[in-house]
Amino acid sequence: MNSSRSSRNADSSVMRLAPLYSGLAHGFRMLSALVILKLIAVYVGPDGLARLGFFMSLASILAVFSGGGITNAVIKFVAEYRDSPIRVVRFLGSAILYGSTFSIALLVLSIVFAVPLANLVFDNTEFWWMMPVFGLSQVFAFVGVVTLSTANGLGRQDIFAAITVTAYLGSMLISYGLISNMGIAGGALALALVTASVGFVSSIVISRSKLLRVVRLRCDYYAFSKLFRFTLIAISAALFFPVTEILLRSQIITTLGFDTAGYWQGLVRLSSAYIGFFSVFLATTFMPRLSATVDLSVCRRLVLRQILTVGAVFLFCAAVIYLLREPIILLVFSAEFLPIIDVIAWQLLGDLLRISSFVVGFLLVSKAATKLYIGAEFIQFAIYLALTSTIIRFGGSLDAIAQGYAISYGAYLAIMLGLLFWYTRERDA
Repeated sequence: MNSSRSSRNADSSVMRLAPLYSGLAHGFRMLSALVILKLIAVYVGPDGLARLGFFMSLASILAVFSGGGITNAVIKFVAEYRDSPIRVVRFLGSAILYGSTFSIALLVLSIVFAVPLANLVFDNTEFWWMMPVFGLSQVFAFVGVVTLSTANGLGRQDIFAAITVTAYLGSMLISYGLISNMGIAGGALALALVTASVGFVSSIVISRSKLLRVVRLRCDYYAFSKLFRFTLIAISAALFFPVTEILLRSQIITTLGFDTAGYWQGLVRLSSAYIGFFSVFLATTFMPRLSATVDLSVCRRLVLRQILTVGAVFLFCAAVIYLLREPIILLVFSAEFLPIIDVIAWQLLGDLLRISSFVVGFLLVSKAATKLYIGAEFIQFAIYLALTSTIIRFGGSLDAIAQGYAISYGAYLAIMLGLLFWYTRERDA
């Protein structure tokens, strides 16, 4: 009885401290992204950052798609089944088999097509060896995905934080040596290392876990069908923004030059760092709550309340970034990137609108509303690509491009709010 009471007290303590653990983990994730961005900016400059941009886009695609993109699925179903350990174990057996198949397939493809992929990403074949290295990093990334998603689904944010902090701290230290000594190649290796680092640490944790002894790989077609919905969602998330980014970067390079493309890439990477913080925080703390809520009218209220909360927090962060924009640009990048100062206000406004729209998106993910989510993603980037391409085609400046970003996400947020009310009312009826 004393042992049971101690266990309940420990679980209660973890739950009370969950926001602190999650904030710590996501803070280190964001810090890692900013540190690597700073190192790339200092050692390869705007021109090098623009040239590494294509590899960063590839990294973004594969980071979302690691193991078939089932991160949110594992969080969702482990959270739903947590009161039934047998169901958790069976589901994990299916999820591991499903996800590892994707990861191994990516590794094989990265080896077979290393030369053409390097030519596509780096515009030369000199770095062909990076493709298999990055493919291998995806195998370790999936190990991290399963481990962290399971920990989040079980409400063990302490384990999630311990793994994440250790992994990103180690990757930052090694990345300094890579980028400072190897330039663009070191930057690419550092991105691969960050991708794999959580998997390295997770492997150690798993080897000491009792869960590993009871999980067996299972070919469960019913579980696979549920996981496949999340794969489709991940494909849209993994492809639409990076592809849009690639197309716009190419247009900016052609029309405005590599330096302007580097400034724009810097804005995009800076946004990605703190947007990633909010996005992962919502996925690990807000989405499980939506998954467990059956009444869609309650979900609607939760979403609207969360938009106000996230918006208020981001407004505070944005105000700090804007007021300290010059020292922050110097801290995160270098003096070469100071032209960003003139356009950062528009970027921050666009980021606020984009993050607010994400909250509605997580409702669709939590309910596995695959078609609606993919449709919304397509609309999001169609608006952004069409408007920004038009601005660039007519000789628009970096300032005009940033304004287009804010206008695009203002329109998208309005669409998502309309979708929220339509979806919840339609289902309630």
